[in-house]
Amino acid sequence: MADLGQTAITPAMTPKLPYDIRRDFAPVSLLGTSPFFLAVNSSTGVSTLKEFVAYARARNGSASYGSSGVGSPHHLAMEMLRLRLGIELVHVPYKGSGQSTPAIVSGEVPALFTVLPTVSAHVKSGTIRLLGVASATRSAQAPDVPTFAELGVKDFVLLPSVSVLAPSGTPGQVIDRLAAEIGKAVRHPDSMQKLAAMGIDPVGSTPAEYAKQLRADIELFVQAVRASGVKAE
Repeated sequence: MADLGQTAITPAMTPKLPYDIRRDFAPVSLLGTSPFFLAVNSSTGVSTLKEFVAYARARNGSASYGSSGVGSPHHLAMEMLRLRLGIELVHVPYKGSGQSTPAIVSGEVPALFTVLPTVSAHVKSGTIRLLGVASATRSAQAPDVPTFAELGVKDFVLLPSVSVLAPSGTPGQVIDRLAAEIGKAVRHPDSMQKLAAMGIDPVGSTPAEYAKQLRADIELFVQAVRASGVKAE
């Protein structure tokens, strides 16, 4: 099992890894994806993406955002959005969502990208507002939140994911059987309930579907890492 960081971000940041994700592994199935929301602290007075852009520009590059660490999906998502919007923001990396979530709730940072379960209670209380979701369609988890495409930001789809890979050279019939069983498992009611609690939408794709998504993820994060200038420490 691997997440987006292991399959696409780390290879993009670290060219000399001891493995090649495309050469050494065979895609089996995309287990699930997590809708990624742009969240702001309500004290900013920001309630729309347009207002967020105005908020950042009014601060002449001093407005900040939090993330769960350098090179995390949270970091790279905001860097990609920042470039598309033409705004300057200061990155404040934390050691995981356990630190970055309290930071936005307290107002230490005004914005960040997040999955819904980590901020849902604060969204309900009104402390946090969700401005947009980085998915192709609106999320069932928060159907009132528009996609970035609806907000005028084209081709901005970034979904943290969890997937299954096998060693390269694994027989095709084994790969297909694994994918079929995984598909059944993630759609079992118990699995769906547990995944929903973690903010994960079950997918259970075929090997070919996951292979296509993996190629797209790798290309996306090569561009994201290049644009952000981030390098592995």
